[in-house]
Amino acid sequence: LTRVPKALGIIRRYWLPEAMITSFKLETDESILLEKAQKSIDMYGVDIIVANLLSTRQQTVYLVKGQAADQLVERIDKSPEVAAIEITLVNELSYLHNTFINM
Repeated sequence: LTRVPKALGIIRRYWLPEAMITSFKLETDESILLEKAQKSIDMYGVDIIVANLLSTRQQTVYLVKGQAADQLVERIDKSPEVAAIEITLVNELSYLHNTFINM
């Protein structure tokens, strides 16, 4: 097997430097989840990481935004009014994207 480069950095640097890029981070250990999400932001220059734990992925997600110095973490929990957390997540990401493109 040959290791291939992550596409996120290439997409950010060469293909779409002004786009809002969202990535996903799934972990099994809560103690490293946000740290690894922040490393992905720092390493690849993405705007938002949707981070969650395998054990609670259908109930809770975290949106990690910004560089380490001004990191913002927003926790999204599945509400009783929606069938799946994805509905709330997509609504929040749509709002953030609309805000981004109207800047």
